[in-house]
Amino acid sequence: MIAAHPFRGLAATRVANDNPLKLMDSIIERPIFRYVDDLEVLNGASGSWERKLGWAVARRLSMKGIGGSDAHGFTTVGACYTNFESDIRNEEDFLTELRAGRYKAANNLIFR
Repeated sequence: MIAAHPFRGLAATRVANDNPLKLMDSIIERPIFRYVDDLEVLNGASGSWERKLGWAVARRLSMKGIGGSDAHGFTTVGACYTNFESDIRNEEDFLTELRAGRYKAANNLIFR
């Protein structure tokens, strides 16, 4: 299971906006991280602080991180994505590559 944009609710906190890494210890103790195999570190709808925090948490939890565009309009399609080492032709290929860890988060973010 992969946690999609797991830090979205933290955006309203002053600490998160000033320095999201100050929240690291309390974040990695969240129960969700005991149940997921990975987490989304790049998301087309996330701000830079959320992406920075995502990468830091993934490293701390020994996770690779995935990317997703979270597109709600044509301008954000492909902004963030997961790049697989092999071609994905079907659901079985997708799951095999995820389980093998042959992927990495990537993005085409220019302005954010």
